Amino acid sequence: MITQLVLVLIFFLPVGISAAADHDERLKEDNRLMELELGLASQPQIYLIFNLPEKQVAFKSRGIVLTGLKIRKVEVWGGPDAIGEYRLLRKSALKKPGRKEVRPGVKEGEFELEALELKDMPSRYRLDFEKGIMISVLPEPDGFISELYHTGFTILWYLSRPFFTIWNYLLNKPYAAMLLTMPGEDARALYWSFYEGLEAIIRFPYRDPVSDAA
Repeated sequence: MITQLVLVLIFFLPVGISAAADHDERLKEDNRLMELELGLASQPQIYLIFNLPEKQVAFKSRGIVLTGLKIRKVEVWGGPDAIGEYRLLRKSALKKPGRKEVRPGVKEGEFELEALELKDMPSRYRLDFEKGIMISVLPEPDGFISELYHTGFTILWYLSRPFFTIWNYLLNKPYAAMLLTMPGEDARALYWSFYEGLEAIIRFPYRDPVSDAA
């Protein structure tokens, strides 16, 4: 009986230690998140929190959530092991939003300037942060054609990551990339509201302590 009990304890002990270590790491990240947000909440401007483990993006001000956006899927290539604060340097899209051009010779009153709306924003784009963090955003597929595009883009994204990793290594620059799939409207809202210079806290997906140890 005692032998069987010892065997059971030996069998479950690594799992218990792994779970406890994982729990401790997440508590440290929770505390770090509160520290980082406390610094941003003391400032008047809006800031963002990319909570990738929870698949959420939150716009906040003074600690109050202004709006929340959903993430359907997260792909990660490299990246820091811990949560961090990053400033948005630029955002780029193949088709940037813009107002309609006024044609020469058109008299006043014959046209109306249309204000940019959410529907005018791109849903496919890239966000470049400081410290070599790059986030690509794709809309959630809503049909066969968009599903093919999404699958093809994801495959090309993975195939091209080694090249960018080696290139930045040769330049002695940090590099990490993420590919986020979001509902189309949420993707456009993120582009519309997130402008250069804003700060963001990025919480990276949890790492598996068992696979990391291996």
